[in-house]
Amino acid sequence: MAGIPMAPDAPHVQGFWSAVRDVVRCNRKDGKRWQCAREVVPGQKYCERHVGRGRSRPKRSAENYSASSEVAATSSLGAISSISMAVAAGQGGPLHVAYNSIQASTSPNDPRNHHMIPSPAAVMLPSCFEKVARVKVLYDRVRSNFPYFDAFTGKNHPIFMENAGGSQVPRVVIDAISNYMRASYVQVGAGYDLSNRATETIKSAHNHMKTFTNAHGVGEVVFGASTSQMLTNLSYCYSHLLAEGDEIIVHEANHEANSGPWLRMAVRCGLTVKWWRVNYDTFESELEALAALLSPRTRIVAVAHVSNILGEVLDLERVVKLVKTRVGDSVRVVADGVAYAPHRAVDVAKWAVDWYVFSSYKVYGPHMAVLYGSHDAFLDVKDYSPNWDFIGDDDVTKQFELGGPNHEACAGVIALTQYLGVLARVGEAFTLSLEGGGGAGAKEKQEVVACQAEAAGGGGGGGGAGVLMKLEDSSIALAARVDSADASSSPGATADVSMKAFNGDLQPPVSEIFLESMTSSLRDWDLALQGTSFGQEALNFGGKVSTRLDRVVVEAAYDTIVLLEQPLQEKLLAFLRSRQDVIILGPVSSEPEFRVPTISFIHASKRSPQICQELHSANFACRNGHMYCYRLISGLVAHKKLTVNSEEDGVVRISMVHYNTPIEVARLISCLQAIL
Repeated sequence: MAGIPMAPDAPHVQGFWSAVRDVVRCNRKDGKRWQCAREVVPGQKYCERHVGRGRSRPKRSAENYSASSEVAATSSLGAISSISMAVAAGQGGPLHVAYNSIQASTSPNDPRNHHMIPSPAAVMLPSCFEKVARVKVLYDRVRSNFPYFDAFTGKNHPIFMENAGGSQVPRVVIDAISNYMRASYVQVGAGYDLSNRATETIKSAHNHMKTFTNAHGVGEVVFGASTSQMLTNLSYCYSHLLAEGDEIIVHEANHEANSGPWLRMAVRCGLTVKWWRVNYDTFESELEALAALLSPRTRIVAVAHVSNILGEVLDLERVVKLVKTRVGDSVRVVADGVAYAPHRAVDVAKWAVDWYVFSSYKVYGPHMAVLYGSHDAFLDVKDYSPNWDFIGDDDVTKQFELGGPNHEACAGVIALTQYLGVLARVGEAFTLSLEGGGGAGAKEKQEVVACQAEAAGGGGGGGGAGVLMKLEDSSIALAARVDSADASSSPGATADVSMKAFNGDLQPPVSEIFLESMTSSLRDWDLALQGTSFGQEALNFGGKVSTRLDRVVVEAAYDTIVLLEQPLQEKLLAFLRSRQDVIILGPVSSEPEFRVPTISFIHASKRSPQICQELHSANFACRNGHMYCYRLISGLVAHKKLTVNSEEDGVVRISMVHYNTPIEVARLISCLQAIL
């Protein structure tokens, strides 16, 4: 099994093959059950090739079943990913996977249970293995867009789990920047054809980002060097508008980019600073605490939509409503979305936020920042914009983009939105494949590229269960139960095929013994995904530049991102929750409503720098420290909630995004088990 620890006597390997043999036994061409000679015994040395015909093996005891590992999941992707991660992580005992905690009808602890029950659950298992293969292909298709993961150029790269510091960049963005510099690298606004094309690129980038943030009709977007720079410029604008005695509220969970500029402004202007503190026991940012700080003198409320330490998703819509209701429409809410935008779709219209900023280089794009402002918010500061005095106020982008934006980065931003189209189509192909591509509602989902729309019911494989295939009514379980019987067949050959399915290496034609009916659909689905790569016409910025991005595609792309990220954070958080010597900073729940896969922790006795050094030695890219969320870490240390030597030691942060994989998480957990 390529890339997965496969010690032949490992309990997780034994348990996996027990499940595989159960599948094989129920899916013979003639409808009869396969009889298998292999028995699983702790300490027994074997692998899939070490299977002889007609060999006898000692029977298992009840104790061998008692260490059964159960992984519950609420979606097919979560459950299938859990299978892969459990196998890779080396969980002890036979592997038992249940959807929605539905148990097998017969207890695996019963030593008399040495026969395979011919139940509907067993009959459905082949489709489960088909989905396993499809999940692997899904992650591989996404990763194939990133040169970092290239089998040749990226073969020595570490497993990248430092995405909160800056994400990897898809090939389409790299090519777009390169093509722009080759074909359109001239000054804008000069009037000749090539300059006009360059001008159109800059204009198109702004339009794309307005769609990306859902800002059309409610505000404008401007580009800058970084989030820190954009918010510093904004604070200087407001320093002309605020007076001594006015109040600002600063969120303790902020990155310094959304704290430092306002604190310096407060010193210059004689403002009162109020801190919205994090609850040091729960690590939550409580709205009640914010409400207690609001007053008629409140002018600015600066918050983190997601903390780059805690990973907590703030209910920004409720924050804005609370502030506006208590104080009035004149107060401005400034939200830092840097740690939010890589994981969830930005929707400034829905939130009614005044200012929203994020860094595109942390959202798979070039190194620049995007600042959204509502129309009313821009009117506040139009007379104090940082650009030259003679720049007219008819175009806010010119007012706030000193010297103009980075032109080639604008080309990259356009290509970034095109990558979202790839994600939308990949996610749609996957979810429709789980539904069988049919049933009522399939046509509508194809039209809007909606990855998480609820299926309306009907035929195909969906049956109205929804695209995530929650399978509430399906008693699908893999249980380690083996017959001790004579083997006239070759389970080893079958096992080899199923292992390829687990790895995503299944290429038709496959063995006639195993899953022959699914290979055609898997091949068609795989080929369909290959068609999601954009051609050169999407990258040729010497020609016409696309000026429109469909908002539905943006939302569908982020549905795919959530689909891919959810199993990753659930598995890692489950492991960290199980450790008595580990403190998780932020929500312990893995629900997407509450957190993103930016996960920080500390150990009771081992310093964060030492843990990170050992992870680095094991080829993981991660980091420790305060990550510029200095004031939160300082507060936790001061209140003795963190027993660290200094703020510089800080926490260990593992930050994942959609191109990380269940196998990478399994390897991380295996490594953490060894070093913690």
